[in-house]
Amino acid sequence: IEVTGNNTSINLEGTNKTTDLLLQIEGEMLLPDISPAWRLRELKLNNCKVAFGNNSRIKTKASLNLQQFKFENLNWAVPNVSDALWIENPDNCYISGCTFSYLNYGVKCSSGNSINNLTIEHSVFEYCKTGFYGIGRGVNLTASKFDHCFEKGFYLQAPANDSRVFECQFTHNPIGLEVDNSNLASRYVFINNSSFYYNQLGLDVKQCISSVS
Repeated sequence: IEVTGNNTSINLEGTNKTTDLLLQIEGEMLLPDISPAWRLRELKLNNCKVAFGNNSRIKTKASLNLQQFKFENLNWAVPNVSDALWIENPDNCYISGCTFSYLNYGVKCSSGNSINNLTIEHSVFEYCKTGFYGIGRGVNLTASKFDHCFEKGFYLQAPANDSRVFECQFTHNPIGLEVDNSNLASRYVFINNSSFYYNQLGLDVKQCISSVS
């Protein structure tokens, strides 16, 4: 599936994220940015869910606004082979009240020109290979849980901005939270009121200035 338009947006809204299935994706749903004048501006999903088949994903360069949304596998699909979201160079990304279950990557995000941090709050990443995998963008992470991920709960490489982790839980992961800023300019990672339980390694911060309280 390929969706694009002239500065358009997609807005899908349901009534219950556990029961209202709005998208069933088998393969790749591509939301491209062909040119500044011919692009999908925003993908907005609210109070519904997406179910994936095998080796499936949503791939987009559009800004994201996801609230009260659930990403999971179809009943017959193999666990941990699909990615909920591949985000490339988004201007803005806001994820709130979402659940990512039994996926390869819950969210995978590459760097962009925007100075805006990604915002993730009140969300759950559970039984994924890696819950969040980001390169090149700072992240504001609030009141979210990373549980029983098979490799890493949260991984961030070379963040362009300082990042903040507030009131989050990292439980039963090989690595709970990892930030790797090797060989780049100084960055701060502020971690406040967060808990790390039953991980093999709870916190791994490389060449960042970290503040834990």
